[in-house]
Amino acid sequence: MGVFWNSEAEILTADKDQAKEILMFIESAEVLKDHTLMDVNLCDCSITFSSGGSGDYGSLFDEICNVFNFPIFCHERVLPCQGQGYGFFSICGRWENGVVVASQENVFYDPEDRGNDWMFGSVQYLNIPVNWLSGGNKISNKKRESLNAILQRAIDNGTPIQSIELEDEDGYGTGIIVYYLKSFTDNCITMDEELVNEIFEDEFMNMCTASIYRSTSDNYFLDINLYDENDNEMDNLPENIDYSKRRLIYSENPELNYN
Repeated sequence: MGVFWNSEAEILTADKDQAKEILMFIESAEVLKDHTLMDVNLCDCSITFSSGGSGDYGSLFDEICNVFNFPIFCHERVLPCQGQGYGFFSICGRWENGVVVASQENVFYDPEDRGNDWMFGSVQYLNIPVNWLSGGNKISNKKRESLNAILQRAIDNGTPIQSIELEDEDGYGTGIIVYYLKSFTDNCITMDEELVNEIFEDEFMNMCTASIYRSTSDNYFLDINLYDENDNEMDNLPENIDYSKRRLIYSENPELNYN
C-alpha cells in the first residue's frame, strides 16, 4: 500500500474550449484507471478536482502538458494523511514554445522532520516570522493578536517562547528570525496548545499553496524560480492565461476560534 496524500488541484488554460478538451481527457477511462479525481468542476478556463487522500497529481500534470499543444498551468496543494511530517505544492506548465517545466516545493513542519534525508530538493520550513507580529498584512489582525496574547501568557507563566533564525534548505541561517511550531508547543501554556496547532496548521496550508503574483508589467510569476531542462530560468508563467481566474488559493480558516 502506498503513502496517502490529499491533493487539491487546478488546471488553467487560455479559454473554456481548451479547458473542455482537457476535461474530456482527464475524465477518460484511460486516465481514471490510474488516477482518482473527485469533485471535478469546470468554471471558465479553470478545472478543479481533488484526490480524496489517494495521492498527488504530478504524473497526471506531466501527461497533460505533453499531450496538448497550447499553454497550460497546473498546480496542486498536497497535504499529508499519514503523519509524513511535510506537505508540498507542485506545479507543471507548458509554454507556447512547447517547453514543459515542473517543480515541487516541500514544506516541513519542523527542520527535525526532515532528518538527514537530503533527497527532497527545494524545501521550506513551517514558520511565522517575528516581524509579522508587529504589523503589516502578512497575517490577519485576529491571528496576530492571538499569537501575541499566547506569547504574553507564556512569559507570564515563566516559559517564554523563543524565536530562532530560519534555516534554508541546506541548513544555513537566512538572517530571518522566526517562530517554529515547536517553539510554541514546547513553551505555551496548556490551554493554548490547541489554538497554536490550529494557527500553524492554517499557515501550513498557506505555505503548501502556490502563490501567484502580478508584476507592474502585467506579467504573472510565482514566488519560486522555475528552470527548464537546460537550467534556463523561465521569466514568466505560461502565456495567454488569465491567472486572476484561478480558484485554488489560500484563504484563512473561518472556523478558527481566536482568543
